[in-house]
Amino acid sequence: MRKLLLLILCLMPLLLFPQEIRVIISNGLDTNGMTLGYEFNEIKLSGTLVIKSSEIDQEGTDIQGEISIKPGDGVILVSYSLEGGLKITMYFYQNTIVVQSVNGTAQVLSTKRRSGTPSYPGNFIVRLSNKKLYLINAVDLEEYIARVIPSEVAMNFNDTTLAVQAIISRTRAIHDIRTGLKSQGYHCDDSIRFQVYNNEGFYPKALRIAKETEGMVLTNNGSLMNSLTFFSSSHGFTAGNDEIWAVYRNQIVYVNPHISLRGTKSFFGNLNYDPKDENFWLAFFKTIPNGVEFFDIESPFFRWSYTIDNFDLTKLLETRLKLLADSDSKNKTKYLETLSGTPIQKVDYLEEIRDIRVVKRSESGAVQSILLETDNGKYLAHTPERIQSLFRPRNFTLSYDMEDISVPEYYIDGSENGQSTSQPQESVKISYYIQDIYLNLKNGSKLKNYAILPSPFFSVEFSKDKQQVTIYGGGFGHGVGLSQYGANYLAKKGWKVEEILSFYYKNTKVEKIASSN
Repeated sequence: MRKLLLLILCLMPLLLFPQEIRVIISNGLDTNGMTLGYEFNEIKLSGTLVIKSSEIDQEGTDIQGEISIKPGDGVILVSYSLEGGLKITMYFYQNTIVVQSVNGTAQVLSTKRRSGTPSYPGNFIVRLSNKKLYLINAVDLEEYIARVIPSEVAMNFNDTTLAVQAIISRTRAIHDIRTGLKSQGYHCDDSIRFQVYNNEGFYPKALRIAKETEGMVLTNNGSLMNSLTFFSSSHGFTAGNDEIWAVYRNQIVYVNPHISLRGTKSFFGNLNYDPKDENFWLAFFKTIPNGVEFFDIESPFFRWSYTIDNFDLTKLLETRLKLLADSDSKNKTKYLETLSGTPIQKVDYLEEIRDIRVVKRSESGAVQSILLETDNGKYLAHTPERIQSLFRPRNFTLSYDMEDISVPEYYIDGSENGQSTSQPQESVKISYYIQDIYLNLKNGSKLKNYAILPSPFFSVEFSKDKQQVTIYGGGFGHGVGLSQYGANYLAKKGWKVEEILSFYYKNTKVEKIASSN
């Protein structure tokens, strides 16, 4: 009897899952879906609402229309107007209030998303801390999944692909409910730190997919998967999570690197696969080998490139290296160092990039360490994420105080011939404008000053005179786990949900579990 009871207790976490998830709402998201923070000076909501002092209260104040919630010193102020224009302000001398939506959704007017002013299902918990407000959305799990799907994958993809995404997102959500930030009053946020939630608005199709897959999760040996990752499109390989994130080094992982095409990874048309040969990778990224069925071929980011003048790249890298060195100094990390392994705390003025060499590359092609040889020394940068940030194709203006840099002592007086005419003064500044950079995609489109380097899978090529540099790469995202474009390609080929998931995540199966309600 005792053994049976222990067995039941072990199985309960898999057999049952909570019906509600709590999501802290960001005050904004950047273009990549990363949170800009959670603090609000004012929260504006609109809808048919009920204001309560706690979640256990049976009654509250009914309000139709817009309300304003502001923080005070140990008090939450809720203001609204009656039909005749009379303004009412309610004072809650506590740290938390609850706002219920009577009609199912309410608008949050104090933030914006890609789709515009967002509407949220469920209820809101407003928390007061240090005279700032925080907004938490308590929402049904399937409603949450329905608003994650369009924020994480293209809604014109095959229904099978959307079902795959729903199962992945539900598995991740339940993992967050169990292991997330519950002590802080929520389980996850609404950004790429967890899963992007409600950035694209509501799609009835997404809710239908969520309901059709309700309770379906991905498991490994009877346990809920806890290391699920996905991304937009690969360059032809998927990566192991230990290739991209150091935290997974020497750990058992469920996502192994493998080819994302039909065939073997030893032969690509006339290219022989050799992960240690930089000539192979350069040729691989510059062309699409003939006679190979790449699963991600329909992605416009399957191949991409940009060309930049050496001087502009020097200034771009100088700026990013300084940021990386400052981060290392602040956080006691070693993402930037000398060849001897000494951390670099300061990056000086650079005049020329003389060479760029990949020092370490993973089996799937991710650049893990790269050496930048300049007129002012050699810089060794580590980890795919940091290296991506160094090479993002975006213009900017760089300014210096002349006395702070070691350059020839002259300045341009603005005359037509632009000749140097005198010695610099302390107040003289010099500015460089990095020209617009165009990212060229496989489908022929060009993206101007793109916010990020699409992936850590790339090669570098100098022109013969070293005056220009071209970055050739492929894929969009970190490359670990399931490729959404690859999954969609397979779905259109007739693959089933379980087949697609088992292709990208080894030793897994889809299981259906019941709600705890």
